[in-house]
Amino acid sequence: MTFGERLTFLREEKGKKRKELAEEMNLSYSTISKYESDERFPDKEMLIKLADYFSCSVDYLIARTDIRRCFKELKGEYLVVAKELEESKINPKDIKAFLELAKNMKKR
Repeated sequence: MTFGERLTFLREEKGKKRKELAEEMNLSYSTISKYESDERFPDKEMLIKLADYFSCSVDYLIARTDIRRCFKELKGEYLVVAKELEESKINPKDIKAFLELAKNMKKR
């Protein structure tokens, strides 16, 4: 998956049109279109803004990982498990469910 494909996926998942995302990011429709077609790549500040907007890590946004959650939010055992799960190529939704289960078990 490319950055453009990931951006398109996230935008559509959020139910936004390109024009709406462009307005919310203070960009032109053309810029969003070029990002999504991988003709153009955002600068560091825009990557961070997009990651914050979609509640994901920059690594997820640029398709370096399939885990949405930023590892810096995880500590200790959770971090180890998340990294191992990422390497296993398990579906991201299953990973999220597993991490929630682990969190709930630890509260007991």
